[in-house]
This record gives sequence, structure tokens and C-alpha cells, in this order.
Amino acid sequence: MDSENSSTVKARDFMPLHWSSVSPNTTDDETGLNLNRRPFFDPSSNKGIFRLKRSNRIGTLNCRSLNSAFARAELNLLINKFILHIVCIQEHRLLHKENDPEIISHDIGKNILFTASAYKNEINASVGGVGLTVQKQLLPILTSIKKVNDRILIATFRGNPKTVIISCYSPHNHAPIDEVEAFYEQLSNVISTIPPHNNLIIGGDFNARITGKFSYHQLANRNGELMEEFLQQHHLLAGNTLFQKPERKLWTWRHPAGHLAQIDFILYRKRWRNSFCDCQAHTSSATIGSDHNIV
Repeated sequence: MDSENSSTVKARDFMPLHWSSVSPNTTDDETGLNLNRRPFFDPSSNKGIFRLKRSNRIGTLNCRSLNSAFARAELNLLINKFILHIVCIQEHRLLHKENDPEIISHDIGKNILFTASAYKNEINASVGGVGLTVQKQLLPILTSIKKVNDRILIATFRGNPKTVIISCYSPHNHAPIDEVEAFYEQLSNVISTIPPHNNLIIGGDFNARITGKFSYHQLANRNGELMEEFLQQHHLLAGNTLFQKPERKLWTWRHPAGHLAQIDFILYRKRWRNSFCDCQAHTSSATIGSDHNIV
């Protein structure tokens, strides 16, 4: 199957590793999944990712770069170490070729890495790029994955209700204010298209320091103030500020000068608060050359 000539891909046709704004054919049947065995379809179960008997783990990580095969292999090991089923990826720096599809998939082991292209900066270096890793057993219920822009990617998983995962990457705190405001406006526009009853999870590097009951910071920076307004506007919670943890489980980024910050977050809707059991950072990302911790 040549996916560059088609925007429709069925789960059984997945293995060619190129998708372009994927929107696979679906039916009214919902998908059940037993993660201890191979995926199975049970039309009567109406089960999706968050209607399973066992917990599911979702993460987010700014990789700094996945240009080398070694870094992608290390990413796969890191994901497997923490038994993560879905990981939002930022700053992979993988630049797609001119005639490549909008979304490219990479087989990295037990997981598939989906990437939207990085872009060139003013000195012609490859920067940015958002993506998503999905455990192969979840592929049958992945119904669509789409690039919104250079900083936002959205994936939908079949279920009752559906689960929508957004991977995003905010401009830095010192970027022009209009760039950050445009980012939140675009992210808000995406959220406005997702029905309120759907399970929405957003993972990303927000370059924001926010306050919260168990936040690493007591004062918000400029990006943090904008992010706090965004959370209130859309009735969202920042998961890694809601659980009491030691400081080493809160910070997510080490500045070159050595000071620490919490700028990477997993967000979800307040109505799903009781479905989330825990959220914390793990200091294990240095193996892939990142100065961010996986959350």
C-alpha cells in the first residue's frame, strides 16, 4: 500500500511506515484491548484505553534530538523501562523531506514513533518537531493522527468515550509574547473541536513555571501566567502539580547553569480527575542526550 497516495490507512495495513494526516477507516464497533495478550476486537464491550482492568501509562518528553538511530533506540528502552503506552514527544528535530507525507512513522522496537516535521531556524539548523510514540498493541484503536501546525499534533483513540492525545511544544519564555499567545490560541481552537465528554490528555513542554498545590515553583513566569489562564479557561488540571512528591520527582528540566525547573506537564480535564492515579517526573532521560526528565 502506498500511503503517500492515500489519507486512509486501516490498522491491518499499518506496517508501511508512512502516514499522511492519517484518518483510518472505522466502523461503529468499539475496540477492547487486553495488554497481556494480542489486541482483540469486542464490539459489545465499548471499551477504549481508559475502560480497561489494568492501568495505562502516558508520558511526555522533550528529547532534544532523535536524529540518530542510537537516540531512537534509547528512547524505546526508556519507554519500555517505565511501561509507557503513549508518549508525547517534543523537539525530535527530525526534518522530513520535501515530498514526504505530513506524518511519518518510525518502527523503534516495541513502539512506533510518529513525527510531524521539524523546521529550519534562522541559521538553517533543524529545530523543534512534535511527535507521539504508541505501543504497537494500541495501534488497532488508533483511529487518526494529524499535524495541526509545527507545535501541535493530535491523535484520537477509539473508545466509549474516545480518548484524544495532544502533543505540543510552546515557544520559550523569552520568545515574543505574540508567539506564545498565538500558540495558546491555536491550542484552544483544537480543544474547542473535542467534545466535552471525550477524554482529553495534553502532554508537552510548555516552557512555563506555574503555581499549584504541589508545584515545584512558588512564582509563575510569564509563560506560566498564560498557561494558568489557559487551564482555567478549559477546566484542565496539570497532573504533575497534584500529587505530593519529593522535589526530585517534580522538576523536569535542568538549565545549563545548573538550576532546575518544572516546565513539562501532562494536562487533563477536571471531570476525569478520578481516573488519574499518579503523575511524576523521572530522572532517566540523560541516556538519549536530553536535559529534560520524562513525566
